[in-house]
Amino acid sequence: MQVTQGSPRPDGTREISIVVVPRDRYRNSLGPGRADALEVTGTPGTTLNGPLLDNGDGSYTATGSWTPKSGSDPAIVVGQPGRPSVVLHPPSKPPRKHRRRDRDSGDKERGRLEAAEELLESLEIEGHDVEGVRIRHIVIDIEVDDGDSEG
Repeated sequence: MQVTQGSPRPDGTREISIVVVPRDRYRNSLGPGRADALEVTGTPGTTLNGPLLDNGDGSYTATGSWTPKSGSDPAIVVGQPGRPSVVLHPPSKPPRKHRRRDRDSGDKERGRLEAAEELLESLEIEGHDVEGVRIRHIVIDIEVDDGDSEG
């Protein structure tokens, strides 16, 4: 289900368009040509303009209006003869990952490339241009002279 909302109207409602792709239990599309087999109504806060429009590709569109002050998202109730009705809500949005992606990310990548070039030089691996950096494993063994060794 995909919901497209228009701009707010003076009365506080929004024009909406809801596209659904009904599927059977095997995930096969039920259509095109099946709009008459689906009875659709709006949930509280959602008012539909009429029956489903068959888009000819297995999807169907319902148009209408939605009242944001209703306290619920736009949704529809779909019924089929001989089956219980189903309420369709828009898919919930996964929580956004708050990754900083700003102009500093380019600076960080350049810093990684420079560090990789310096590492290759320190290992006396020269003559290669670093094009990218991917860290897969980090193992660092450092031997130090503690000053107690003879010799």
